[in-house]
Amino acid sequence: MSAALRIVLINVGRREQTPALTPPLGPLYLAAYVRQHLEVDVRIMDQREGDWPDAEVVAQVSSFDPDVVGMRCLTGAHRGLQALTQGIRHACPKALLVLGGPHVSAFGEVILEHTAADMLVAGEGERTLLHILQAFRDNQDYSTIPGLIWRSPDGAIVCNAGHGPIIENLDDLPFPAYDLIDIRRYWANSTQVFFPMLRKYIAMFSSRGCPWHCTYCHNIFGKKFRFHSAERVVDEIAHYAKTFGVEDVDFMDDSFNFAPERVTAIADLLRKQNIRVNVAFPNGMRTDILTQETVDALDDMGTWYSSFALESASERIQKQIQKHLNIPRFLQGVEMAVQHGILATGFTMIGFPGETLDEMQLTVDTVCNSKLHSAFFFYVTPFPGTELYRETLRDMPDRLKSMNYDDSFSYFTFDAVSNLSTVPDDVFFRFADRAYRKFYGNPRRIARIIRDTRSRRTLPMHLLYIGDYCTRDLPLRRWLSKRVPIESGLLGKRRR
Repeated sequence: MSAALRIVLINVGRREQTPALTPPLGPLYLAAYVRQHLEVDVRIMDQREGDWPDAEVVAQVSSFDPDVVGMRCLTGAHRGLQALTQGIRHACPKALLVLGGPHVSAFGEVILEHTAADMLVAGEGERTLLHILQAFRDNQDYSTIPGLIWRSPDGAIVCNAGHGPIIENLDDLPFPAYDLIDIRRYWANSTQVFFPMLRKYIAMFSSRGCPWHCTYCHNIFGKKFRFHSAERVVDEIAHYAKTFGVEDVDFMDDSFNFAPERVTAIADLLRKQNIRVNVAFPNGMRTDILTQETVDALDDMGTWYSSFALESASERIQKQIQKHLNIPRFLQGVEMAVQHGILATGFTMIGFPGETLDEMQLTVDTVCNSKLHSAFFFYVTPFPGTELYRETLRDMPDRLKSMNYDDSFSYFTFDAVSNLSTVPDDVFFRFADRAYRKFYGNPRRIARIIRDTRSRRTLPMHLLYIGDYCTRDLPLRRWLSKRVPIESGLLGKRRR
């Protein structure tokens, strides 16, 4: 019998200006899947959680002496990728280096030109990684693996035809390999939920894929909505509650509520099994399809927080970006959620190609007049691989020439890297700062935050976070991330 393959899966990046953490779901799903199908010894390293310098990552990888090193990377966390892959290559010259994640899906083969990696996996990775490991184990080449980008023995970069295979029935996936990390370390850090609170939580996906075709967005999981059954979702939550004692669940889906009957079924099963958890949706949901029945079910599930993505309040921009959001119904959906005591965060984007100052101001005014508790005003960034990037390359290539993705604040694009709008630069690059001050300058909004907050112990931190976003005080954000009080034992005690 051959020895088990030794595999290290790394979540790449440092804390820098974005201290919020989420367990590395990509590597956790990959580890669970490959060990279900192959004899492997898998380790997971989260560089962001440990905030390790590259030298420490290389030393830890080298001490394990892996056969395969997989690295998952977000755009914004990619800046040390070249040095990190070179360090691992020097320390482990025989190891196979595989890169994946959103950054690879966006930038593609150019990454191989600037790193010491052997191959790239774009999009969903479980089945492709399994094929890679089987080929590596059996000493075969990689030319038959659909969609794989790899470096041939003579150094040439090869892009295999087709797209990486996906998991059609998500219920076939094992639970993410949370046993390979210490989940308690994540409970000691702030999360992607805007309102700071340290919680005994777990992050999970209940679905993959988004059926809409927004021009600015990624296509990592495809445009077909695939989902776990309600039974599988509740079984997974029950497993985490029993195994780790979690009290909170953060769903990281793009379109959790696309199938409203499933939302109702999940709520019913949780109630029947007497499973009480607090639920958050940091990535949001499609707001203009929310109905009163769905919001009631979300409330029954224990939902206390959700994001709601408006992007733009301009109907012209909505058509241009192909989101086609019904804005009155969006506002109605937010109001229904807030009436149930759900803390609501709005996502907006400013600076779409050709956007006027009046259209940007309409977005700000619409958000300021809404029932949202908090809001983000993101600057538009055309990432490679998106339709927005292709349109910008076609219509205003000069704007792309000046863009340096390495200078971006983070993958959240808090800082503008280019002005694609019709607004003069001196106005555009200060627009978000003024928007934050107007939004949080409403005393009624502050009162609503105080009324609906989950725990008043955390109110001082809420207010400091608001001050952070109004002043862009990044040192304050890093300081806050280490001092948020933990809230435990709050099952079923969301404030109303």
